[in-house]
Amino acid sequence: WGILKSLFSGGSILAKAREYLTTHFTEFAMGSFVIFYWAYIVAGNLNIGLRHILPTLPFIYILTAGVVKRWFSSENMAHGSNLVLKIIIVSKELFSLSLKTTVLVILLGWYALSVVLATPNYLSYFNFLGGGLTNGYKNAADSNYDWGQDLRRLATYIDNVNHDDDPENDIDRIAVDYFGGGDLKHYLGDTAEAWWSARGNSRIQGIKWLAVSVSTLQIAKAKLTKDASRKPEDEYRWLLNPDEPFARAGTSIFIYKL
Repeated sequence: WGILKSLFSGGSILAKAREYLTTHFTEFAMGSFVIFYWAYIVAGNLNIGLRHILPTLPFIYILTAGVVKRWFSSENMAHGSNLVLKIIIVSKELFSLSLKTTVLVILLGWYALSVVLATPNYLSYFNFLGGGLTNGYKNAADSNYDWGQDLRRLATYIDNVNHDDDPENDIDRIAVDYFGGGDLKHYLGDTAEAWWSARGNSRIQGIKWLAVSVSTLQIAKAKLTKDASRKPEDEYRWLLNPDEPFARAGTSIFIYKL
């Protein structure tokens, strides 16, 4: 935006461009990197979600902070020429606490609260517009939400329910369709039976508990591309209400009582 404003605010375009690059080279370099990097990854075939744009986030934060700082500067507040700024100026007169301070406090408080609520499940974090910790997986799974991080929490859950006062929910065996690099036997021992959808309902084999990684569930029902294929038996069609598990281990492993 700074570049366009400088170039088309009158005078020679070349002179304006030279002036902008001389006085705002750091801003120009960061903005250019973000634009070209995003253009490159969007044109690529590999899709690994948010990890694609991680190198650009620090620059985006810096550029955004600069724009916000200029927008709320005293000079802009005093000489606001658009409706939004005029509303801010009027609102500022109505409250003893400056509006920009109020907005900043609210945003910082919101940010801090989101961190507290996400603890310790930062890998599965989505903001509330993206579904939050509970429903973010409906928009993006795999490394954006589930990277196998909750296998130990599954073991903890099983241990806890087996030592509570409700024997109805004791778990002596559990079928596990796990998405990740952890070792089922290491964490769950003989309690776990490796499972997949094509094996059908585990209750037929006497196992009334099933744990499935959310990435596996999403992959099983994701819309296929033109050349992709998937067998119906791999889609967990026999599992009723897959989005309504009996319990969850962490955020990424759904536990069903069959």
